[in-house]
Amino acid sequence: MGPRRLQGAYVKRKTIVSLPGSETPQTPAATEAAPSMGAEAARVVTDEAADEMAAPEHAGSGAVVVTGVFDLLHIGHLRFLEAACRLGDRLIVGVECDEHVRRWKGPSRPIQTQEDRVALLKALRVVDDVFVISGDRVDPAYYAELLRPFHARFLAVTADDPLLEAKRAAMGSIGVELRIVTPRIENYSTTRLVRLLGLP
Repeated sequence: MGPRRLQGAYVKRKTIVSLPGSETPQTPAATEAAPSMGAEAARVVTDEAADEMAAPEHAGSGAVVVTGVFDLLHIGHLRFLEAACRLGDRLIVGVECDEHVRRWKGPSRPIQTQEDRVALLKALRVVDDVFVISGDRVDPAYYAELLRPFHARFLAVTADDPLLEAKRAAMGSIGVELRIVTPRIENYSTTRLVRLLGLP
């Protein structure tokens, strides 16, 4: 369900999931590390869990989905998530798995593991649900099929997304509207932070 206001604070449902058909196995080390981070262990979406995410109480409720790497959280990420949150009553964040990030950005990335990135996003007030995106395919049509069970109303993106039109067409095929919610915020990017920190 969406946020409920209680004594001036937002009380929001929090869930960490992996998408159906894209589960990322938990290693023993990652499983043991989770309690020290204060994070709930990621759960795999079974048929029952997928049904819960697509339950009638959520269908057509104005859910908003965003996807991304979210490696080193910065003000650009926060402004993007805040703007996306304002589109609806639930914000669902898809986090790219470590393998995807290495494929796109090189062997030194990500800086933080997918488990850590999920835990950080989960702690944000504006975020309701978090899931990990993995699998061999990374084309917009594949993402549309992965997002279908969430019955989202919008996919929120930034103005400089290089796949705007392809994403718009793919999301349209499942009845999801693509919305540009922020321009590119100059001088804020994970790549710039990596460079400033002298990381490889």
